[in-house]
Amino acid sequence: MSEIERGILSTLIFFNIFQVPATKERILALLYQTKTNLSELNNNLNQLLNQGKIFKRGAYYALSQADLDRYEQKLTLVNKQWQKVFRFYWLLYLLPFVRQISIINSLALNNTNEKSDIDFFVITSPRRLYVARSIIIVILKLFGLYKTKYKVKDRFCFGFYVTKKHQDLSRVLIPGSDPLFAFWFASFLPLYGREDYLEFMKQNQWIYDYLPNFEPDSCFQKLKEPSFILKVIKKTLEIIFWLPAELLEPLARLVHIRHTFSLPENHWPTATTIAEKDILKLHALDPRKDFKAEFQNRLNT
Repeated sequence: MSEIERGILSTLIFFNIFQVPATKERILALLYQTKTNLSELNNNLNQLLNQGKIFKRGAYYALSQADLDRYEQKLTLVNKQWQKVFRFYWLLYLLPFVRQISIINSLALNNTNEKSDIDFFVITSPRRLYVARSIIIVILKLFGLYKTKYKVKDRFCFGFYVTKKHQDLSRVLIPGSDPLFAFWFASFLPLYGREDYLEFMKQNQWIYDYLPNFEPDSCFQKLKEPSFILKVIKKTLEIIFWLPAELLEPLARLVHIRHTFSLPENHWPTATTIAEKDILKLHALDPRKDFKAEFQNRLNT
């Protein structure tokens, strides 16, 4: 088996664990620890198809026919959630002090189900993380969009924030290797803030140790340029709220951090929650160690 074939199978193992297929463009971008180009990838994909080791339907490849079948069933749910995201794009864009928002987790992987929420990753201005989070919670609750313990389906979940001063996520990686975090990181789908996203990626060069073909530009298929009016309104809101935010950020930070660690789930053995000045990562059930074990086991069989 060639190195590229092994890389393809490794990447498709990741997608198979989540029971979704992938296009050749996505396989190339997320090709695990293997450097190649599209032409070589095509040749090796065809070889694996001829050997019966992978399957193809339309533009999608998978390790099993079941993944291809399931994907067709999931498309309606996926499209419904994207419609909701773009219906409220204006609201997401107008959130003060938010520089960049990306879709992450299940929707970014086209892996939604009947109970899935919609997860977001947020980059805020410096010294504005907890004010921004407070605004997000209040506004989205007013619109009936914010995820709660009892209302999850199709609700908006904001569980990972960083500021422009803390964009290097290498400290979040688990010891040894962290394949799930790498695949997750490379699956971000930015909604707005193109330049902020590109700057964020430059601060995370560790990704190329896992995925050497990854190109941030490959993630812009859902990026939308806000209208001039939206830009003016957002700028105006940030000017109006600048002084209150400057004064309230220390208090908001104290309240949010204390509340975060008052919750018992953030002290579970599976928790990797971080709540600090420039990063908030809410993760009570972190699956990365289990994923790593399964992924390595599948690679070795």
